[in-house]
Amino acid sequence: NNFGLGNSGVGNTGIGNAAGGNTGFGNGGSGNTGFGDAGADNTGFFNAGSANTGFWNSSDANTGNGNSGVANTGFWNSGNANTGFGNTTNSGATNSGYDNTGTYVSGFGNTASGGQVNNGISGVGNRASGGAENVSVSGFFNTFTAGNYINGYGSGIGNTGLALSLPDFGLPGATYSGSTSGFFNMGSDLSGIFSLGAL
Repeated sequence: NNFGLGNSGVGNTGIGNAAGGNTGFGNGGSGNTGFGDAGADNTGFFNAGSANTGFWNSSDANTGNGNSGVANTGFWNSGNANTGFGNTTNSGATNSGYDNTGTYVSGFGNTASGGQVNNGISGVGNRASGGAENVSVSGFFNTFTAGNYINGYGSGIGNTGLALSLPDFGLPGATYSGSTSGFFNMGSDLSGIFSLGAL
């Protein structure tokens, strides 16, 4: 095993080494410790591989800032089951952004939660929650939370869903809110601007 600068081999200690088990800067391989490493099980900055610990890593099971992959822990992560700055993701999620909750959620401050299915939200400040299914909202500051069965299927800006019954589903007492698109509508099954649905 080599010790020094610019070594090539296994188990090196120094700068610019290439192989596994290196310690230093700019190493390439597995099990490296340092800066700018590429491989698996690295510890340091700017690593690329699996199970890295540090900053700006890219791959699976990373811990640090700016990671991209699966099961990351840190800030500004993108991938599955990440824990980061404001992001809350479910197992199997592919979320990106800031302060999002749910599965397949992107953007800022969006929430899909409270049911068996919570997914498909994009934009800013959208919320679909409280029903068995809380899904498919895009745009800005839309809120669909009044239904006990389905909330969502809306797009636009500033829309608020009100509860309507679902007799066709054969579910007594089942309600939904959503199916609304446009701007600043209040109700369900609406489109346009400043529309008011059944209260």
